[in-house]
Amino acid sequence: MTGDVDEAVAAAVAPLQQRIATLEQQLDWLFVQAGYQPPNGTIAPPAEPPWPYAVSPAVVDLIRAGKHIQAIKEIRVETGLGLAQAKDLCDRTREQLEREG
Repeated sequence: MTGDVDEAVAAAVAPLQQRIATLEQQLDWLFVQAGYQPPNGTIAPPAEPPWPYAVSPAVVDLIRAGKHIQAIKEIRVETGLGLAQAKDLCDRTREQLEREG
């Protein structure tokens, strides 16, 4: 009887172990896509550090060039944010760039 229980438990656990392995692979993929070290080691780590800004490189270039209105417009096109939210994001990125020198 104990053998039957062990077999039933093993049969119930096997699909769960496979599901956990699949979820770990998916989690690692998400980490790599975000530019971070994968926690489970199922995927190679990213070759470059993650992009440090909340906006695209094009917007960073506009902000660095002092073209804040164009940067806000570009943020709105890329993200669909409203004017106030896009301006706030532009301002925060500008401040981050100023802190970095």
